[in-house]
Amino acid sequence: MFTDKKKELRWILFALLILTLYLSPLFILQENAHIRVHDNLDSNLAWYKVLAKSGQMFGDVDAVIPQIINGVPRNAFGTEYSIIVWLYAWFPTMIAYGLSQALTRVVAFIGMYLLLKKHLLPPLLNTYKNDLFNVSTFISLFLFFINTLFSLQMLVIFITK
Repeated sequence: MFTDKKKELRWILFALLILTLYLSPLFILQENAHIRVHDNLDSNLAWYKVLAKSGQMFGDVDAVIPQIINGVPRNAFGTEYSIIVWLYAWFPTMIAYGLSQALTRVVAFIGMYLLLKKHLLPPLLNTYKNDLFNVSTFISLFLFFINTLFSLQMLVIFITK
């Protein structure tokens, strides 16, 4: 049993290493990193940064954010209780984007790993142990709509409980 746990830990660390290599350009190159423009640079990244810098994160819903279209109401933005909004408030834009990518992908890996281990593969676990980690790693590398942070990924974790 000890070797199974040790081998499982090695596979998990290997999967996290792959995720680290996949995300490393975001942290190494920062502003020069290649990211998809769609749903990032044209809207969400700018919205989070403007909200964080406006001083109206906890503002009244009628408060005006003057940086966009000569002023938009505070309620045009998302809630201030979102983790992703706080990432952009605490870190520079590209670091916050990289952290949101990392958090989402780690949660996706854990969610798929738990789903496969507890529900889909229990009778076949000894035969398909390596596939458990391969599928979980591949799922975590999919293109997610990162700006929702954990929506689908957390749903998988809640299903496994």
